[in-house]
Amino acid sequence: MKIPETIPYTAWFLLLLFWIILLFIDPPDVFPANFYRVIKGDTLSDIAQKELGSWQKWKDLAEWNELKVQWKKSVPYVLIRPGQKIKLESIWTEEKTERYRLDTKHLLRREIFRMVGITKIPSPKISGRIRLLIDTSTQYELRVAQKRIRGILKDLADRERLLMAEEVFSYSATTPLHFFKDEPWIAKRKTAILLMAIMATESHGRFVKGQHGELGPYQIKPDTYRLVMGYGKEAIPDIKLALMSSHYASMVCAMKILKKGRNAYDALRYYNAGPDKSAYALRVMRIFHKIMSRAYSPLG
Repeated sequence: MKIPETIPYTAWFLLLLFWIILLFIDPPDVFPANFYRVIKGDTLSDIAQKELGSWQKWKDLAEWNELKVQWKKSVPYVLIRPGQKIKLESIWTEEKTERYRLDTKHLLRREIFRMVGITKIPSPKISGRIRLLIDTSTQYELRVAQKRIRGILKDLADRERLLMAEEVFSYSATTPLHFFKDEPWIAKRKTAILLMAIMATESHGRFVKGQHGELGPYQIKPDTYRLVMGYGKEAIPDIKLALMSSHYASMVCAMKILKKGRNAYDALRYYNAGPDKSAYALRVMRIFHKIMSRAYSPLG
């Protein structure tokens, strides 16, 4: 049998006709199982009822798809259009949420250690080291006792910074800043990192004494604390004591000031409120983005 050297014209014609037909035929919609394609007449509550089993889960759909909830005569509604792709589940599974939470906690520890130059995690068994030579009979024993005391004080200072990181983590996890329009734990991480960036700018994670007697990593002045927290002038002595004995008080005050901003930059300018507030905000934002670039995302 002789094989033709060229393809017959009929075959070329049929092949061309086949491609023309493919161009004019709508391909079938291929959507993943966790997505829904909106058709004419759909509402978000209808989709929630049909796909999730309850119309009340429309809020979850709005959150997962970053849809804006609008109001008309005290009734909420969300605009969706035919053909729109609606995500039917959150990427935030329980396992991924826990991984992200733990990673955020470790990130804050690493950053505060980086600020103060701690090379290893403080020992949790400090109490076991408090065995000093009280009755020192020789100069050598006295030096040994002094060395042990210095080591214990250093460990206590390092553990205090570790506690600072823990408090930043726990506080930002309960009250994330409103202008971070992200999934909940991403907003919480950004809030914590912004607090860390302020701390790095103002005190490098150390307890620095300010010109008004305040002692802490955020340098909140007693008068600022009084005005923001709503205390009277008679409370100034107690406020000074609170600021000098706990950095948690100054962190709460700092967060209340930051919440008045429309975005991170605006909030930092409001927080500083001085003549160099724009330069201050830029400096903090640079540190914020630097820490964010070092953060690992378990969702990536």
